Amino acid sequence: MLSNSSPTYTDKELLLQVAEGDETAFRHLYLQWHQLLAGYVFRITESRELTEEIVQDVFMNIWRVRETLAEINNFKHFLLVVSRNKAFDVLKKQLKEQKLKQIWEKENMSALPIAVDAAEVARYSLIDQAIDSLPPRRKEVYLLSRHERIAYKEIANRLGISIESVKTHLKLANNAISFFIRSNLPEITVLFINIFINF
Repeated sequence: MLSNSSPTYTDKELLLQVAEGDETAFRHLYLQWHQLLAGYVFRITESRELTEEIVQDVFMNIWRVRETLAEINNFKHFLLVVSRNKAFDVLKKQLKEQKLKQIWEKENMSALPIAVDAAEVARYSLIDQAIDSLPPRRKEVYLLSRHERIAYKEIANRLGISIESVKTHLKLANNAISFFIRSNLPEITVLFINIFINF
């Protein structure tokens, strides 16, 4: 077991401790590599929010597969490869979401009557802006629930979080979207959009 006053340990020694389930060793490993990893991921994502989320996910996954860590000889290389792959996956997912959004907008906008009210188009655009302003994980939960109509339990399983966390993310997302809209539209229009986002 490591202690707070323990001397500097090599990566291999820490990995062996973590492989045995030593949480203190895992904290040492996290503190030792967090800053370097965050800098590396940020250069890929150029987003502080995405960087923090990716770094947290990487270390959570490392803890989940801790029994295999004793087999790793070059932890730095392993960490950078895993982080790079995770960052690319997140960016590809974002790109896919953006493309799906563009397709949806194209299909639905083309179905609007020619004499569509410009103010109504602006309202839908504002909703999109409000959704885009959400933190990545909250936005992901909101889109899975509201746009893809996926049940809370399936969302929780897919994202590796609890059902209560799903509910909390949705509640906070709805509050944030409503606040965003209230700040940009007259009161009478807010009523219409609040009905839409909670539908």
